[in-house]
Amino acid sequence: MSAEIVNAITVSLLEGIGATLVLLMPGHLLRVAYDRGIRRPDQPERVFLVNTLIAAVVVHSIALPWTIRLVHLLRAGRLAAHSWEVTAWVLLVLILLPTIVGYVVAGLSRRHGPTWLARLMRVIGLSYSLNSVEAWHWFLGSGQAAYVRIRLKGDGDRTVLGYYGTRSYASSDARCRDIYLETQFRPGTDKMFGPVYGPSKGVWICGEEILTIEFFDAGKPASIQPEGSAA
Repeated sequence: MSAEIVNAITVSLLEGIGATLVLLMPGHLLRVAYDRGIRRPDQPERVFLVNTLIAAVVVHSIALPWTIRLVHLLRAGRLAAHSWEVTAWVLLVLILLPTIVGYVVAGLSRRHGPTWLARLMRVIGLSYSLNSVEAWHWFLGSGQAAYVRIRLKGDGDRTVLGYYGTRSYASSDARCRDIYLETQFRPGTDKMFGPVYGPSKGVWICGEEILTIEFFDAGKPASIQPEGSAA
């Protein structure tokens, strides 16, 4: 086999790899950003590839006018003079744009309202409830704040009262399922929320010790939550 043929095959392979990378990389990054914190049901490889291709098409469609401009410059032999623009295209279209789109779509899919948005996300298959395999992630990963009453395993009444907000954390690892509450409360009337357990900076609870978690409306004062108002 002559050196010319070897070189031609090598160039063709490199071009094919480069084209595949340019096509699929945005879709992959979009899915990584969208899937953060989600424990998905197992999917066949074909489904994963199709979803990645669809995500890539979305990203490239958004940047299509810019991409067409660079193609015209390439055909005209003037692309080398616009190397800074090529670099910007690679950084923005292949990396930054898909990441931003993925985070935005993920944020919208985790919202429980308004109703029309939740229905739209469900119709197009992007609803968080459809893509998350566990109720733990569905609620705690949705970003909703809530007062919580956690009952622990063991003898007697082992209960922790707290507030789950923006500075709280729930593990996304199904093997741990531990939770950190940014505020802890003392038991009040009817074992509901009393004064803040000061000067505590929150409480960590081992997932293996959790029996049940009750959620209460975060828009009302914790100290006057009536029994039976769990969401």
